[in-house]
Amino acid sequence: MRSTDYTPPMPLLVGSTGIAIFMGVLDGSVVNISLVTIARFFDVSMQEVRWISLAYLVAITAFLVFAGKLGDRYGNKLIFQSGFLIFGLGSLLCALAWTLPLLVAARIIQAVGAAATTANGIALITHFTTTENRGRAIGLNSLIVAIALSIGPFVGGFMTEYFGWQSIFLINVPLSIVGFICVQRIVPSSQQAPLIVSLDILGTLLFGSALSSFIIGLTMLRNAVTTPMAPILIFFSLVLVALFIPWEQHHQNPILDFSILTDRRILFGLVCATIAYTSLNSISFLVPFYYQDIRDLSPTETGFMILAMPICMSLIGPLAGYLSEKHNARILSSVGLIGLSLACLSLVTLSPSTSFIFLIIVAGSAGGAMALFTSPNSNSIMSATPKEKLGLVGGFIGLARNIGFTIGITLSSSMFILLIDYKNPTDIANHVYAEALGLTFFFFGCIALLGVFFSAIRGSDRIKETKTIPSSIVKGRC
Repeated sequence: MRSTDYTPPMPLLVGSTGIAIFMGVLDGSVVNISLVTIARFFDVSMQEVRWISLAYLVAITAFLVFAGKLGDRYGNKLIFQSGFLIFGLGSLLCALAWTLPLLVAARIIQAVGAAATTANGIALITHFTTTENRGRAIGLNSLIVAIALSIGPFVGGFMTEYFGWQSIFLINVPLSIVGFICVQRIVPSSQQAPLIVSLDILGTLLFGSALSSFIIGLTMLRNAVTTPMAPILIFFSLVLVALFIPWEQHHQNPILDFSILTDRRILFGLVCATIAYTSLNSISFLVPFYYQDIRDLSPTETGFMILAMPICMSLIGPLAGYLSEKHNARILSSVGLIGLSLACLSLVTLSPSTSFIFLIIVAGSAGGAMALFTSPNSNSIMSATPKEKLGLVGGFIGLARNIGFTIGITLSSSMFILLIDYKNPTDIANHVYAEALGLTFFFFGCIALLGVFFSAIRGSDRIKETKTIPSSIVKGRC
């Protein structure tokens, strides 16, 4: 075992922790490309099959911050490695599932493991890097994400078409074992917080229940007339939030440490991340349905068509990480959000005959813009974080990303279906389908523009003392 005073070389550190990132991103992109096939296998609708993605995102979001707190208390490395094993077990159970409910349940197990690696992976990287090389480390992380996204759709489409959808989960099992061993041999144990501090179990339950109720209610809102549970669940989530906030303010060790949000770089960086991932996921979730339902492409062909997005991410991500060491994240991330907005808005004119070359260019632009945003934004957030709270803020970053993913899937699919019903509820022609998609992308393009405002007011990274928001606005204590 490595001693705690040993600092691993940055490439080895990123490579070993990056296996978990690679595995989680690969799993997400592989599953999205296979949703149509899985829906046909279980003979379920788009509304039902999306729970394969939504259940995963809701569960990981509910557990992320708690996983980060566990890492700060017991050691980021220990919780990170535990996540590897849990994710591998969940993947095996996914492959063995013979009904959709069982597959969804196994995805929740996967999510618990992914939460542990997501929150503590970036904490380990930040702990063992400095401001001189942290941007490059986070940029290399972006490269790992881009590689997983690049091969995910193609590998997922190929494996689904020739080996069955179960194979996309089985590949995670050996990756989990390899990742566990690599981290054990390369990464030293991180410093852990005193064990006398109690964990906020009730706060975790309130937070997770509030989030789950809200997301489930939001997905059911389209049928609110025939399904009165939708507004009831949303109202219930608001009640839980009303109980959660005062509980957190008086707990000795709250699950959501609101005081950390007094730093503008952290607060507005997290807001921007949520907005960016919401807009991006509208593209990554809906475009495969366009290719397969309107253009009649196979899963393999669909995977090939959306390769431009991750390829551009892989090219720009490391460069953006390096630039974030030299230039203000406020500028870089704002430019990235503007590019993401333009990519969404360019899809407003989507039709059954839209040029494939145009769609490839749009996908590449969205990927490049997201890469330009992500590395500087994450570097800014983590560099503003005290080392004893790296796991917590790492959980916040994962929380922002997965809330964005969840809202992106929920809103994009719900808006799309609502527009379909409004335009032509009895005969869904291809042009109606495409027009509904275009209007949905217009909405998310405007959302991305809103993120530019929050990015602009985050403050500068080149100041010694961070400007903070008055504590009267964001209350809470460590």
